[in-house]
Amino acid sequence: MIFEKTPSYTLRGKTGWATSVKPNIGWIVGYLEQNNNVYFFATNIYIKDNDDVAARIEITRHSLQALGLL
Repeated sequence: MIFEKTPSYTLRGKTGWATSVKPNIGWIVGYLEQNNNVYFFATNIYIKDNDDVAARIEITRHSLQALGLL
């Protein structure tokens, strides 16, 4: 699924949430297409409350920004 598309990159990913364990585990896996390059990523976090659900995407975006890719 496309999470974000700009003229300079496309960010694609799929989220998941395991509720059968405590604490719950949330993840996003995907890839970033930019300048004819592809960068794969996987982010895995513990979900302790509802705020953490959106955090999986934000943590991934911040990580890609820290690497200078976004």
